[in-house]
Amino acid sequence: MKLSVVLITHNEEKNLPRTFESVMPLVRDGKGEIIVVDSGSTDRTLEIAQTYGAKVFVEPWKGFAAQKNSAMDKASMDWVLQLDADEPLELELASEIEAALKRVSELKGFWIPRKNFFSVAGSSTAGFIPILSCASYGAV
Repeated sequence: MKLSVVLITHNEEKNLPRTFESVMPLVRDGKGEIIVVDSGSTDRTLEIAQTYGAKVFVEPWKGFAAQKNSAMDKASMDWVLQLDADEPLELELASEIEAALKRVSELKGFWIPRKNFFSVAGSSTAGFIPILSCASYGAV
């Protein structure tokens, strides 16, 4: 099974290299594709995306959900992994996804645990909220 990694971007040059590097084992050598839908970046976002072989589409901002859906509509592989530009995969998770794609048959999706880090302005504390996200799904 092949994987489409989809992202929406706007001025993400600082985040993209780390995120792209984390997904390259999943898409290189014909194993998948990276789709980027950008909403008018003025930094090096598009240049960086193209350097990693991403298929880049520039579209006006339509709202968060509509922009994400537009990126997903452009995916052409068997499975889709939707990430934020500042959301690199840990090596262990990338390895688990790669192994799962080799044994997929009747599955419709994967639940991926995520940690949302947050901090409150004026506060000296920060933390994270663990959540589960169905971040990858197969063609129906």
